[in-house]
Amino acid sequence: MKKKVLALFLSSVFSFSVFSNLAFASTQNNDSGGQQIFNEQSTGSSYHRIPAMYTLADGTVFATIDARFGSEADSPNNIDIALMTLKDNVWSEATFPYYFGDYSNDSGRTSNSASFIDTNIVQGLDGKIHLTVDVFPAGYGYPNAKAGSGYKTINGEKYLALTTSKDTTNFNNFNYYIKDNKIFDEQGNATEYSVDGYFNLYKNGEQLKVKQKNPNGSYNGKEVPMNIFYKDSIFKVFSTSYMWTISSEDGGKTWSDPMCLNYLKRDNERFMGTGPGRGLTITEGEYKGRILVPIYDSEDGERSGVIYSDDNGKTWSRGNRVTLSQQDSPGKASEAQLIQLPDGTVRMYARGSAGYIGYADSFDGGVTFEPLKQDKGLPYGHNGSGCMISVINYSQKVDGKDAIILSSPEGPNRNNGIIRVGLIDEYKDSEGKTRYNVDWKYKEQVNSGEFQYSCLTELPNNDIAIMYETAPRGSKSIYKTYTLEQLKN
Repeated sequence: MKKKVLALFLSSVFSFSVFSNLAFASTQNNDSGGQQIFNEQSTGSSYHRIPAMYTLADGTVFATIDARFGSEADSPNNIDIALMTLKDNVWSEATFPYYFGDYSNDSGRTSNSASFIDTNIVQGLDGKIHLTVDVFPAGYGYPNAKAGSGYKTINGEKYLALTTSKDTTNFNNFNYYIKDNKIFDEQGNATEYSVDGYFNLYKNGEQLKVKQKNPNGSYNGKEVPMNIFYKDSIFKVFSTSYMWTISSEDGGKTWSDPMCLNYLKRDNERFMGTGPGRGLTITEGEYKGRILVPIYDSEDGERSGVIYSDDNGKTWSRGNRVTLSQQDSPGKASEAQLIQLPDGTVRMYARGSAGYIGYADSFDGGVTFEPLKQDKGLPYGHNGSGCMISVINYSQKVDGKDAIILSSPEGPNRNNGIIRVGLIDEYKDSEGKTRYNVDWKYKEQVNSGEFQYSCLTELPNNDIAIMYETAPRGSKSIYKTYTLEQLKN
């Protein structure tokens, strides 16, 4: 795939500075000793939500966030994905591996921009980094996305469908499709149009442009590449949710063109999106090397699952949706995170709505899961919809046992952030199968106020880092670190 330099589209938009931890602690807003890494100075945005973090094999910490320009709201909105890395105790400048330019990144809410939201980070055993994200065409988001994959099946193969109609909600209008970056009509005739790897539009090999808009909808005189996800594009995609993934083999210096994963989406689904935060690469057992990215969909009640790759991200497959325990249901299963148990079993922890976090085990590498049930050791305050949680494996023994670490709001509602340390106990079930219980033995309060989405990662020195959303809602995500001793006190 063609390589792209990070922030290709933003090289002339923002200027950034490099800050050390010490500098941030002394100069930026902080929350009980934390640091606001993503802020208006580093990204140009006043609003930051949905943190994700991942520590790479070489010790570099990857951190991404939704940079929401003009408003804290979800899509539809002007949202790009910002990335910063931590190496040798120094944070890098911010870059934008995912960026749309149909609207300028100025203050002021717009609901007509194409957008990215909810990043997931994972690294394969080969060292390749995978960055998966939800994508919405101009004017659409989770609430108003239409049912469908946006793909046509032609001669047994699936292709991204396009229309020239202003009505992008009626799939009957979609009489074109993309094959090998060329645009064909439904009779299979090649047109004079094509796209590049980022879905920018060309005519007879010449890149087309659109006038960039201000948040109020007026034109600002600047022209940007025409993209099929933009409202003013000649060819446009269907008005549904999309999922893209990009990869980097050089630590994030360059990125592949995006791979659209909507061929995995079912035609009855309005939404198929990531479980934001972290993915999981299986390191033990039969499925060693498999890369997992948690997802969920919105049809027939929200349900979690995974997409997975056994060839280092070249191709992806989709596992089954989880079911809910009839006896002990967590209410729903939406945004999920994954850990690995000592024998390679994959355990999912998922956002629920019944006052306890749900969990389920997979014995086939994430393809199927047992029914999701409540973990009565994980109560958390909920407002009817719950909240995303974060959970990671810990590399060191705790009290002589394997351990996992989890963050969530404890409540009421999305307040009172906590980190729990869980100790893993092995036992045999009635059929002699190895199973695992988790004793959530230790709990540390992160804050007593607003605490929404969060993400954990283990640092090279075995400390635990967390980034979490706090008040004022949508504008402030805080980075903190804890030693194991602090978490145990």
